[in-house]
Amino acid sequence: MSGYYKQKGVDVNPESIVITSGSSEAYSYILKLIAEVDDEVLVPVPSYPLLSIISQLNDVVLKHYRLVYDGEWHIDFDSITSAITKKTKAILVIHPNNPTGSYVKKYEYKMLVEIAAKYNLAIISDEVFLDYAITDNEQRLESFAGKSDVLTFTISGISKMLGLPQMKIGWLIVNGPQKYCVDALSRLEMIADTYLSVSIPVQNSLRYWLNQFHHINSKILDRVKQNYFLLQGASKNNVASSVLSVEGGWNAIIKLPKIRPDDEWVENFLQNSNVLFQPGYFYDFEEDANLVMSLIQHPEVLETALNLSIFKA
Repeated sequence: MSGYYKQKGVDVNPESIVITSGSSEAYSYILKLIAEVDDEVLVPVPSYPLLSIISQLNDVVLKHYRLVYDGEWHIDFDSITSAITKKTKAILVIHPNNPTGSYVKKYEYKMLVEIAAKYNLAIISDEVFLDYAITDNEQRLESFAGKSDVLTFTISGISKMLGLPQMKIGWLIVNGPQKYCVDALSRLEMIADTYLSVSIPVQNSLRYWLNQFHHINSKILDRVKQNYFLLQGASKNNVASSVLSVEGGWNAIIKLPKIRPDDEWVENFLQNSNVLFQPGYFYDFEEDANLVMSLIQHPEVLETALNLSIFKA
C-alpha cells in the first residue's frame, strides 16, 4: 500500500498502516480510539448517511459543518468553529466528498490544521473516492496521508478503488506528531488484534489486486467521466434544472424546481420513467429538490434518464 501512495508523491511509512475489513471498520476503530460516550465529531453536510449509523453504533455524537456551493463547493469554516465544544474530538473530511464530489483544497487544508491545532482535535480523512477525479485542479490536496501537522487518520480501501466491495479489505493510516502517533498506533494495534476481522486469503490477494489498480481504475473513471459530461451536456440549456459542478467521485447532483419535495420527485421518475434517483435528504441537503444520480451505471441506462423532461430544453 505504501507503493500506491508513493506513486502519488506521498510518503507513507508501512508501520503507520492498520489493516481493516473496510472503511466502516476503520471508522469504528478510530472512534473507539479517540472518543468516549457522547463525545463529538464534526462532519460535513451534505455527506453520506453511513456516518450517522456508524456514530450511533459507537456512541458518538455527530455535529455538522456546512459545505456551501457558489458554482463549486467550499468548506464553511465559520460553521466548523461555531460547532466546536469541549466534547469535540475530531474534524472529519471526505476527500472527495460524497455526494458533492468536492476535494479539499490546499488552502482549506491549512485552515483545517490551524483549527485542529488550536482546539487539540484530530483530522479524519475519508479518501475512498480519491482516485476518481473528473476534472483537474492544481489547488487540490493530493492526500492527507503523510501529513504530520496534527494527528491525522486517513481511510481508504479497495471497495471503491478497485470496484471490489465484496472482498472486504481497507486500511487506515496514522500520521502526525511522533508523540501522538506512537500511542495511537499502539492502541489501534490492540483494537485490531481484538477483532482480527480481515481474513488471510484476502490479505494475501491484496498485492495482486493493487497491481491491477491502474487497469481497473481507468475503466471505471472513463465511464464516470463519460456519464458526467453526457449529463452535463444534456442539461446545459435547461432553465428548469441544472447539474451541479462535480470534481470527482461517482455521483452527480441534479437541482430541480422547488415545486415538490424530494420524495415526490423520486417517486415520479421511478413510476413514470423507471429511472431511480436518490433524494437529497439522504445526504442531509438543507433544501428540497436536490436529487443524486449515480455515474457508474451503464451508459445506456443514463441515455434513458436523459430522455426525461428535466433534461430537455
